Amino acid sequence: MRELEWPTPLWRPDLRLAVNQEIEITSPQGLSQLQVTGDLDEATKALSSTATLLRPLGLCEPIGDGPYAASIGRNSCLFVSKRRPDCKEGWDNRGFAVSFAQCAYTILDVTGAEAETVLRKSSNAAFSAGSKSAAIKFAGQAVLLLRLEGGFRLHVPSPSREYLIEWLLGTCPGGIVRT
Repeated sequence: MRELEWPTPLWRPDLRLAVNQEIEITSPQGLSQLQVTGDLDEATKALSSTATLLRPLGLCEPIGDGPYAASIGRNSCLFVSKRRPDCKEGWDNRGFAVSFAQCAYTILDVTGAEAETVLRKSSNAAFSAGSKSAAIKFAGQAVLLLRLEGGFRLHVPSPSREYLIEWLLGTCPGGIVRT
């Protein structure tokens, strides 16, 4: 019956894992995620609640406090905000399509003095190269990687979140402290 003895999942909505007080992994909640494809200028104008046109952010660009758009490719991005914009899923006649991605991606914030060192162990991407896309291969999975104050934000495919959390913990020296 060994196959019935599954370990307790690490991820949960209030995830907070501290590793030797050098790294903390959290999963912020309450953020809306929309995948947008097509005319990104029109899409960000339509979806942004501010007058500022959001520019899709590339690899390791800082996200700030407001809404942001993480570039996935030439004509697609993940639009993230504190409240879901008033829009419909599907094609918009202004030249873009919207898909609700709330369940498609899990957000993991990796912060602390050793955050960059740990993340570099999981990817051969040049963090400071200035790539226009936030998409990278990370521990064998396609993720979006952006910078936040004191660390990094990863948008990881939700089916891979346990694997990626375990991978991150495996690259950290020392033990796990659940908080």
